[in-house]
Amino acid sequence: MAIAACSTLAALFAGLLLWQSLSGAAIPGCGGGSGCDTVLSSRYSRIGPIPVSALALPIFLSMGFCSLAALNRNPRLKLAQRCLLPLAIIAAGAAIWFIAVQALIIHHLCAYCTITHAFALAASVLIFWQSLMSKARIAPLFPAIAALLLAAMIASQLLIQPRLYTITTATQPASQPSPSTTGNQISLYNNRVTLDPANWPLFGSRRAQHVVVLMFDYTCSHCRREYPLLQQARRRYGTQISLIVIPVPLEPSCNPAVARLFPEQVNSCTYTRYALAVFLADPAQFESFHDRIMQGDRPPSLEQTRQIAQEMVTAHAFATALADPSIEKHIQESVQLYRDVGAGAIPKLIFPTAVVHGEIHPLQQMFDVLESHLDLKPLR
Repeated sequence: MAIAACSTLAALFAGLLLWQSLSGAAIPGCGGGSGCDTVLSSRYSRIGPIPVSALALPIFLSMGFCSLAALNRNPRLKLAQRCLLPLAIIAAGAAIWFIAVQALIIHHLCAYCTITHAFALAASVLIFWQSLMSKARIAPLFPAIAALLLAAMIASQLLIQPRLYTITTATQPASQPSPSTTGNQISLYNNRVTLDPANWPLFGSRRAQHVVVLMFDYTCSHCRREYPLLQQARRRYGTQISLIVIPVPLEPSCNPAVARLFPEQVNSCTYTRYALAVFLADPAQFESFHDRIMQGDRPPSLEQTRQIAQEMVTAHAFATALADPSIEKHIQESVQLYRDVGAGAIPKLIFPTAVVHGEIHPLQQMFDVLESHLDLKPLR
């Protein structure tokens, strides 16, 4: 019964993770920037388009069923009993693999995933112990097949690059028109997002045929990995496209849409204020500042960031801009835009009729997404 209980609990958590993956719904503790969010939005959360939880769920359910069948001496259930050890090999091997991936590759832990693996491991250990104590002999074919399936799963994860982002499409215009729309403003996402490009940093020509909004956070690892791909895309399409970049801090102290502070997002508000101060002091210097701060896996320290800003716009201009009340207004506006497009995962790319939520990778997927939503042609 202990095996059935552990297997059922593992199945319940796997079902929760599958529901989250398919629906995109938020679950407690998995907000933007959390360890849970980082793991569930990584390439290791899927095999191609299939969430790994979709593969785990039937295995855990089968383990529970077979463990109950093993308690029954009915000969008709003999096959179910023989399947118990192979299922345990797959479950235990997968649990060890995914825990190692979280600890050694992603460097973040998803609590729900880890609990799922813990229950699966507990059930597997009990099955191994039961098998050792049993006098019944199991043909080696079944465990060998299980080991091959496990190896195939791991190889597939390493070789197949899954899609890490989701796309929401606004097929109908917003039911309520955006307030105070003027000739200087642009509307995106079928009029659900309206903004004045003059109020935000713009990378590229104001005369570009296509304008895309990028929402990001300087402390967001997904945003930092995606940004070099956007730079390559701008070189590919030239003056056809420009980016409006809107920093969205994922820190609750300045973003009420974020329910919980995670270690990675500490000082996110300050980084955003420093960046907006550079923009206010000298808009022409912002792109160079932004490029320097976005280098590497993590932003420079706050002191280094401040020094970079002062070098670019002078210490006096930076201090004056940093004290400007409009910085807080910019942050409030960015938070409202973040809510308007559904909050959740960043980075976000906002197109005329769609929003892409999450990191786009590799480079060819970036080109495919841009060309599918905009009439873009490579320069050569």
